[in-house]
Amino acid sequence: MQRHRSRALWAALLLPAALSAASDVSTEGTLTFGAGGTLLDGDRPAYQQIQQQRKDGFAGIEELRFSRESKDSLFQLRARLLPGNEDYRLSLRYERPEKFYVDTGFEQFRVWYDGSGGYFRPTDTGFHLASRGPR
Repeated sequence: MQRHRSRALWAALLLPAALSAASDVSTEGTLTFGAGGTLLDGDRPAYQQIQQQRKDGFAGIEELRFSRESKDSLFQLRARLLPGNEDYRLSLRYERPEKFYVDTGFEQFRVWYDGSGGYFRPTDTGFHLASRGPR
């Protein structure tokens, strides 16, 4: 009985590889998770502007890649989903070489600004916004 189980296990493990080799389909993928945060004692808006991330932290899918290629077509998926940082990116591509391709995507991210003015490097000029007082 043990022999039959081991044969069935090997068959279950090798069957998908045999089928993909027979049809000349190549599939690969990568999935990376990421998380981060900061212990901050100081000017929070300035930190957010310089580092372009929240003080509270973030976690999610840092990189997702999936690719499936056969002799007559190619499909690619790229994604990034970091909800705490409001950083989202999705890219899809389907291609049939020498016939057509469809390439689409979406990207959204936050840019932090501390409201303190700015600096113009070519003329070495700094400027500050007027402080808002009571009206």
